[in-house]
Amino acid sequence: MRSYLKLVCGLSISGLVLIGAGCGKKAAADVASNPATASVPTVEPRAIPPQPVKPVVIPEAVANDSAATLDALTQALRKYAMEHHGLPKNFSEMATTGYVKNVPPAPSGKQYAIDAKACRVVLVNQ
Repeated sequence: MRSYLKLVCGLSISGLVLIGAGCGKKAAADVASNPATASVPTVEPRAIPPQPVKPVVIPEAVANDSAATLDALTQALRKYAMEHHGLPKNFSEMATTGYVKNVPPAPSGKQYAIDAKACRVVLVNQ
């Protein structure tokens, strides 16, 4: 029984040594001597043509209820931020790039602002 265990342990250790020896980097001569790996063709990446932006429809603000307008502006803002990897400087930049057709007027005494931390549009006092 002991000789059997010694045999199994010896084979296991020698197997691990052989596996470990094969895990090193191949020498440049080994790679050059193998024609299958020596002439791997390179593929040039293709440029993806830009897709036209479909503007988000911004509903007109209803008196005392601007939630739908804020949601639509936030949707357009997040779409812009995702595709441009950053927030716009102002709402006119979103309009000129086609993310919104126009920004409706804010309720009286308020204005739309970009909350950069939450990536959303909020109403602030003027």
